[in-house]
Amino acid sequence: MKSDPLHLIDCDALVAQLWDYLDGELSPDRVRALEAHLAECSQCTEHVHFERTVLSAIRHARHDAVDPERLTTRVRHALAAAGLSDPR
Repeated sequence: MKSDPLHLIDCDALVAQLWDYLDGELSPDRVRALEAHLAECSQCTEHVHFERTVLSAIRHARHDAVDPERLTTRVRHALAAAGLSDPR
C-alpha cells in the first residue's frame, strides 16, 4: 500500500518549508501537502498567518522607509494594527 503524501506533513516539516511555501517555491504536490496540514492544524495556520502578516508589513513599510529605525517602527505598527503583538 502506497502512503498518502498529504498525510506525511507534520508541524516541524511545515515550519522547515514555510519560507519556500510563502515565496511560492514549492512544487504543486508539496503545496497541496502543506495546505492539507494547514486545513487540520490551527497552530500552524496561525503561524503562517503571522509570517504572512510580517512579510506584508515589511513590503508595505519598505516603500517609504529609508531609515532602519523608521522601518522598524513602521513594521511594529503594522503588526499591531493587524492584531499581532510586538515579539519583544
